[in-house]
Amino acid sequence: MRAQSRYASCGARVDSGGKQRCCCKGVRRKVEVHVGGGEPSHAIDTYEHKTQRQDKRCLEIYNKEQIERNVSLDTKLSVILPEILSVKSPKGSSRVWDDFKQLGDIRDRIIHMKSGDRKSSGPDEKTIWNTIFASVSPPHQVAKEILNFFLKSKGTLPTWLEHAPS
Repeated sequence: MRAQSRYASCGARVDSGGKQRCCCKGVRRKVEVHVGGGEPSHAIDTYEHKTQRQDKRCLEIYNKEQIERNVSLDTKLSVILPEILSVKSPKGSSRVWDDFKQLGDIRDRIIHMKSGDRKSSGPDEKTIWNTIFASVSPPHQVAKEILNFFLKSKGTLPTWLEHAPS
């Protein structure tokens, strides 16, 4: 039987054994899965992402499968999805983007942890642990806000999103 989990008020997952786990990685993945497979699927299926290669020698064109595998989630949310849905990009113009980027930074700091984050410290030291517990919004709320940002442009939100806990 799988262990049940619930979310603490900070958004961290608490498993059935009472252990708290940061869910930053999982939330970013859930947003990516929904963005990659969300509506309108016909637009996503035919969309081609064009970008200048770093060495500026040629223009790279990515189809749906290449976008899924080779383009960062940040680019998908800040460039590709706004183009497909004909909406303004959240990048640089909304609090939800800042929270999303902070979530990515937390994820990166957890995955690539430095020795300073592994030692015991006081409440005034800037470690990954202070950042996790002092983050602006719980990770599950950031994911919901990003999805709301794009899906509200369609006029109606899916029922599951309307009833998702805040």
